[in-house]
Amino acid sequence: MRLHLGCGDKYWPGWTNVDKFVANADVISDCTKLDQFEESQVEEIQALHLLEHFHRVVAENAIRNWYRVLKPGGKLVLELPCLDKIAKMIIEKEPNMRLTLFGIFGNPKEEKPGMEHKWAWTQEELEVTLKSAGFVDIQFVEPKFHIAKRDMRVEAFKR
Repeated sequence: MRLHLGCGDKYWPGWTNVDKFVANADVISDCTKLDQFEESQVEEIQALHLLEHFHRVVAENAIRNWYRVLKPGGKLVLELPCLDKIAKMIIEKEPNMRLTLFGIFGNPKEEKPGMEHKWAWTQEELEVTLKSAGFVDIQFVEPKFHIAKRDMRVEAFKR
């Protein structure tokens, strides 16, 4: 089983699409808990532009729950705004707010529930958080979704 967490209106065939707010998801549920999934039953989790929508402590708990449901060797993929990149762009006077402030706070025009950003992550902080949850082989690679200049992608594995 592969989970697409926080799927929104992007339904992925062949995946179990999970979202708290979207009626066409396969599972309508809080993506931070995953109580309906057994321990070690998921091969892969993709959470694209989801983690930044949780308060810091909630995000830590979510990562531990995602670790719990992954099988040994299971893969977690996260994409989210990168505070390191955003800070550099602010210092360099990047005029495009989509690349700076929207990455930190979310798009102020977005009216869907849960779309505001509640935490901005650096690579170092995210790596430490993933390691403390038990993840290994943590690699930051080029993002595939949204804005590569602003965002980060991390791939990590359950022991």
